[in-house]
Amino acid sequence: MTLWFVWATSIGLPGSQYDGSLVFLPHAARVICTCIFGLYAIPAIILADFIGLEFFTSIPDVSSLSSLGLIVFKAFTVYLSLLALKLFGFSFNYSKGEVLLNRSNYRHIGLITILSAFINGVFGNAFKQVFQMVDIPLWTIFRYVVGDILGTLVVFAVSVLAMSIYKDLVNRL
Repeated sequence: MTLWFVWATSIGLPGSQYDGSLVFLPHAARVICTCIFGLYAIPAIILADFIGLEFFTSIPDVSSLSSLGLIVFKAFTVYLSLLALKLFGFSFNYSKGEVLLNRSNYRHIGLITILSAFINGVFGNAFKQVFQMVDIPLWTIFRYVVGDILGTLVVFAVSVLAMSIYKDLVNRL
């Protein structure tokens, strides 16, 4: 649901159709939801991406098979990065066969953000180039990766600040 509200708040530069975003907030929703809820969050992320693209943007052919495949791939990028980090030996909790993030270790969130932004930017745009026949320059791919990372950092910083303010208010009462 968070992704629906922040879909329209991506900041990009004027130019070509596929410039990428400098601060892409929906990637933060993917990272945080997948880290907290595991695979259970992915159907909601797919639905939110589809609804966000269909109703809040003017992108044509959102319901085409290649666009739906790209939406599904983007939803799984965070889970793929979780699995990659598990293969590299990072410690995670297991719950009902799911790989879940140890929520007390914020360095994992940073690593997952960087790795999933890289997977999303490089492989997602390669998918778009191959199946949608769109020429995407390397600079745009770099902006996608940086935008995903910065968007997640902004949302994470605001969330930590809001939680700190909430704890101060609760302690005063």
